[in-house]
Amino acid sequence: MVNPFLWIVVVGGFVCFLVACGNGANDLANAFGTSYGSRVLTLLQIIVIAAVCEFAGAAGLGSNVATTMSSGIAKMSTFQNDPYVLMYGFLCTLGASFLWLLYATVANLPVSSHHAVAGGIIGFALVYGGGDAVVWAGHKSTFPYVSGVVPIVVSWFVSPLLAGLAAAILHCAGRYLFLERAYAVRLAPFLLPVVVLVVFFLEFLFIFLSAASSRLGWKSSHSTWMAVVVAVGAALLSLPLIPLLRRRLAAMARSAEAHAAEEGCDAIESMRQSMNGARVRHVRTFASAALAAEYRAGQKQQRRAVIAGLDAGGTDKKNNGTQQQRQGDEDAEDDMLQPPLLAPARTGVSHNNNQSDVRNSEADARAARKLCVSREVDGAVVREDTSEADGEDAGSTPDSDNRATALPFGGGARVDPNHNYLVYDEAGVLLFDPRAEYLFRLLQVFTAACTSLAHGSNDVSNSIGPYAAIYEIYRTGTVESTTHVSTWLLCLGGAGIVVGLATFGLNIMRLLGEDLAMLTPLRGCAAEVATALVVSLATVYGIPVSSTHCITGAVLAISMVDVGFHRVRWALVLKMYAGWIFTLVVTAVASACFFAQGITAPVPTTPQ
Repeated sequence: MVNPFLWIVVVGGFVCFLVACGNGANDLANAFGTSYGSRVLTLLQIIVIAAVCEFAGAAGLGSNVATTMSSGIAKMSTFQNDPYVLMYGFLCTLGASFLWLLYATVANLPVSSHHAVAGGIIGFALVYGGGDAVVWAGHKSTFPYVSGVVPIVVSWFVSPLLAGLAAAILHCAGRYLFLERAYAVRLAPFLLPVVVLVVFFLEFLFIFLSAASSRLGWKSSHSTWMAVVVAVGAALLSLPLIPLLRRRLAAMARSAEAHAAEEGCDAIESMRQSMNGARVRHVRTFASAALAAEYRAGQKQQRRAVIAGLDAGGTDKKNNGTQQQRQGDEDAEDDMLQPPLLAPARTGVSHNNNQSDVRNSEADARAARKLCVSREVDGAVVREDTSEADGEDAGSTPDSDNRATALPFGGGARVDPNHNYLVYDEAGVLLFDPRAEYLFRLLQVFTAACTSLAHGSNDVSNSIGPYAAIYEIYRTGTVESTTHVSTWLLCLGGAGIVVGLATFGLNIMRLLGEDLAMLTPLRGCAAEVATALVVSLATVYGIPVSSTHCITGAVLAISMVDVGFHRVRWALVLKMYAGWIFTLVVTAVASACFFAQGITAPVPTTPQ
């Protein structure tokens, strides 16, 4: 005879897959938002990394034991006599979680799928057993000494604060100790082992504490020592890569110079129309700041810039650019790493004292006010014009507004008056030399993979936990505090997460990677490492935190460091916080409604 509750297992499996899709579209998209926003990884690359790491984390490191009561939110004794009612309650939880995750993703709200499931459990437990069926603030003998709903509410404030503090410290350390220095490009290759040591230790500590400990049974001390061993080994293996990185940075400089020599005015002017005085994404600077400072000082002799233009004798741009490219190829590798300029090229103004010649060379004067920015390709450069300065004398110094118009991001950048090799965009965000940040670009690929691996090992079991409980109750007919999660269930959750990321994950990635803050490789790497650090510490002490909340707090803190407290998009931040609060409330109400309708519906009777 067919079990009358088989339909719960069938429908629950389908809804569980949808919840996993919502997890990928929202939770996992949060993790990859920094990598996407800093343009370290494309969407296709993110999907490939997620597909590999999610399955590897779920099948290889995933927890084979899931707590059915979602960390002690509902009391087990309430459902001992009605196991099939609990099955239906978990089905309602999955349905409410999926609907909320779907809405949150469409509405660009970064939320936690774990908290969505917790809210669903609260909802049906309240309907079935009242307030006594929910653990609001249970006592524990170990830190944090409280379990249930209260730690979830506290985590809304504590986890973003801790992650933000860690991210701000890491960002400021990299910024003030390294990237703001004039010798940052020269120093970058030699910092590789140090940065690898720190990043590998924190990331593998995150993986071992949040994932491997549940599968391998490691203690916190053992996980820490294993992370130290892996980090030291990775740092030693990175030593031979220093010469390769130096050559790579030099090649980036030569590539940018060659690309600039091939650019024509038509292509540049067409791109100017797309800028239209607004901030343009994906732009990096190589030599703009130094060239602007030189121009501001009125130095008219043979400016050094990445752009190839007409020289004093009217030489063709491309021929002159080719000549400069050959000269750049003959330069020593160290010369290509000199900050902040790349290779010499004349800007194309005759710098003589004859004012009539200057006035008769309006085109040349116009070319002198063109500064260089790089876009998309490793240091590939295009030019931006400052037409407001056309009326000035060739020997004069442009004012601050014209100087700003000449800098990157379509007219909003400015030069740091104290350090003329630094550039800020119109929002006050400091733009680093992309050659110096290339080190963090490489590491952010690794941090993104580690984040996905840990997500697959930890969060997959959370999203499929209710369905694992449904399947276990159907199989045994009893209620257990924990249930074993089969590998096929973990793979089901991993597949759903990858599908969700590939289909709807772009919205959330744009929110954290572009809308909340302007991210570069250093900023993205700092946010991801800070998130790993906070989640690792929380795992050691048993504090329920969400990686979504941590990464959001980290990005917010970096934005505050860059642009100040008053220029942060607080309306967007309040919207995110509202989403976190409503996650628990809405899923609880929805699950309660589904559950109440189901258990109070009339049951058809079989005629005797």
